[in-house]
Amino acid sequence: RLRPSNYPTIRIAQIASLIHKTEHLFSRLMETKEIKSFYELLSAEVSDFWKTHYTFSAESSQRTKRLGKASIEGLLINTIIPFLFIYGKMKLRDDLCDLSLSLLEKIPAEKNSTTREWSKHLGSVDNAAKSQALTELTKNYCTEKKCLYCQIGNSIIQQHT
Repeated sequence: RLRPSNYPTIRIAQIASLIHKTEHLFSRLMETKEIKSFYELLSAEVSDFWKTHYTFSAESSQRTKRLGKASIEGLLINTIIPFLFIYGKMKLRDDLCDLSLSLLEKIPAEKNSTTREWSKHLGSVDNAAKSQALTELTKNYCTEKKCLYCQIGNSIIQQHT
């Protein structure tokens, strides 16, 4: 089940509002250097119609429907920062690659089953760079049972033998 503020219609209205209200959005994203500026840029509010609707057909009580901090962080971690990194690689712009990695270190780690499990073994997973790295390790090594090819998996096996 989805919470009403996470309905696809609301998310589409939010991104449409962002595109409509932000002139030269791509350029602004490429020029933004500070994490605070990304939060400001991405906190677009929906149009008046969507303030009183969750779907096209049913009216609801009026609510402000803007992306919250966690949603913006998810958008940054999973979409904007990887795009920024790849764009930097393609255009041979090391500054964009460095910026993308720096931004990941400034965003809190995602809270999910993968990061909770790793926290039991490693202690606190405190930023998105670490949580993304651990998600990739889990996907490519743990899930595939390739512990012997992973330095972390190897050390855990050696501790228990």
